[in-house]
Amino acid sequence: MDPQFKNPSTLGHYTRHLNQWHEGGWLFIRDDSKVALDTHCVQQAWDAKDLSPEEQEEFDRRIPELGYRHFLEWGQLSDIVGNHEDQKPDFTDSDLEKAILFYWQRDAFIDLAVG
Repeated sequence: MDPQFKNPSTLGHYTRHLNQWHEGGWLFIRDDSKVALDTHCVQQAWDAKDLSPEEQEEFDRRIPELGYRHFLEWGQLSDIVGNHEDQKPDFTDSDLEKAILFYWQRDAFIDLAVG
């Protein structure tokens, strides 16, 4: 059984509509994608709680075979946006893109107070 995806859109769309997919779980991007607001993402269409450990293992194996990789989960993306908004309420798309990329590369929030 292959994992099913839904709601293909861009990362920018998902950041601007966090409240519409708050129970959506993980986003996936193509394995060769760069991380930017125009990066195309797909959302998981399954609830991991409904999968047996064997089914989850099969999904984890199939996702890269289908050309995708795990990207960010709703909570992570929501935290990145919230943290950035707390530091700079008038942030631009470019600012947000940098914050997301920083988190993706370092598993940490960008600190705008640090040069």
